[in-house]
Amino acid sequence: MEAKRMRVTNCKQFELMVARMEAHPAVAKGLKFCEASRITRESYLEIRNDLTTGLNSLGPPTRSVHEWQKVWTDFKLKVKRKLAHNKRETEATGGGPNQLINLSSTEEAVESLLPLDCAVYQSASIKNHRDAFIGFGLECSVVVRPLKGPNWRFWKTRKTFPPFRVIFRSDCK
Repeated sequence: MEAKRMRVTNCKQFELMVARMEAHPAVAKGLKFCEASRITRESYLEIRNDLTTGLNSLGPPTRSVHEWQKVWTDFKLKVKRKLAHNKRETEATGGGPNQLINLSSTEEAVESLLPLDCAVYQSASIKNHRDAFIGFGLECSVVVRPLKGPNWRFWKTRKTFPPFRVIFRSDCK
């Protein structure tokens, strides 16, 4: 059985990927083609193929469109994990040195491009979510519902807010 070879994306490819995603935030956030995002199927595929051609021209690891999409998803997950780790470290009690992980400039660009802080920090305001939703030119209404489940009685006795779910409804015509 042949071992699968590990292909490592180089820094120039990541920088180009983030720069192109900043130019097309709807593609970066995972919105494919729909009337609400104002992206047609043809333009979405053109953006993706153009990105793949540019990334493959920069380095030895050449990949298909779907493989580059997986690299982008994994990179976003890596940044989100670092943010979650930093949040845990800032809220930790006890002794010991601080073990915060520094973000690179590329990772900071991804953090500012996507609303990852809202996913990591549950206390982030709904306004940030709504602004991210409206950033695509979409009208929306916001519905906040507490999560009900087996621990709901526990939250009733506390003076803190229970976990909640924010639902954005598109008011597109």
